[in-house]
Amino acid sequence: MLESIHFEGSGIRDLVDWPRGTSFGEESNKSCFNMNLAGETDRYVFTDINTVVNAFHSHNLILMGKIAQVISKEEDAEFFRSRAEKVKEIFNGVLLDHKRGIYMDGEGTDHAALHANMFPLAFGLVPEKYHQSVIEFIKSRGMAARPYGAQYLLQALYESGESQ
Repeated sequence: MLESIHFEGSGIRDLVDWPRGTSFGEESNKSCFNMNLAGETDRYVFTDINTVVNAFHSHNLILMGKIAQVISKEEDAEFFRSRAEKVKEIFNGVLLDHKRGIYMDGEGTDHAALHANMFPLAFGLVPEKYHQSVIEFIKSRGMAARPYGAQYLLQALYESGESQ
C-alpha cells in the first residue's frame, strides 16, 4: 500500500502527489514500475526543513490573519501577522540561496527544483531583489509539475507580470 506513494521509510513526513518518472524532456529505459528519475518532482530533494511545506505554512499564517480580521479577532489577527512576518524572515534567511538568487529545496541541500521556487513566488515570499532570478529559474524548468502544482505555477508567473 505505502509503495503506491513512494514511501520508503519508517515514518511519513511530507505527503505529496508528485510522481517519480521521467522528467520533462528526458527519456528513460526503465519500465513504468521501476523509474527512478525526476518525473513531476523535478528531482526535488526532501529534507527535514523543506521549502514547499514552509511556504505553505507561511501562506496559511497570512490567511489565518485575514480570517481573524474579518471576524473581528484583532488580537488573533495580529498574532498571525507577526508570526507570518517572522516565518518569512527566517524562510528567506535559511532557504534562499542569495548567491544564485533562487530557493533551494530545503535546508542542507543546494538542489533547487521548480516546486521550491514557484510556491514562494505564488505566496509573496520572494524579496523584490530576487524576483527576476526566481522567475527566470521557474521559466527554465518547464511544466515539471502536476495539475495541482500547475495552478500555483501559473498564478506565480501571472501575478509577476509573466502571463506570456
